[in-house]
Amino acid sequence: MTSLSRTSPISFGAISGQQKAKLIWQRIFSTGRMAHAYLFRGPDGVGKQLCAKIVAARLHCLQPKGDGGCGTCTSCRKYASNNHPDITIINPEGGTIKIDRVRELCRSLDYPPYESEIRVIVIEDVHTM
Repeated sequence: MTSLSRTSPISFGAISGQQKAKLIWQRIFSTGRMAHAYLFRGPDGVGKQLCAKIVAARLHCLQPKGDGGCGTCTSCRKYASNNHPDITIINPEGGTIKIDRVRELCRSLDYPPYESEIRVIVIEDVHTM
């Protein structure tokens, strides 16, 4: 996985290969037509997690580039430091995603986003719920 610094662009250039996925996301970004949820699937190591995080950064960026965030706005800096209030990343703990974590997530979704128009939730290894 590529580490993202606070000043480097957060874009699909960080992912090698995956041309079809990049083309699909470029089309989605250019039309502005988003579904309410997306599933990133495939074998380990192809960049699913990084792609989902880049999409989250792009959706919240104040000055988005064609294929990602600018990397310099306040939203991108918060994303890069894992402190963006409207981007939640849920990881399995001890091999599973606990029911209490899911309940906490459901309660938090009752409230509107803090800074952005939308909230992004990335659930890693969703099959471990």
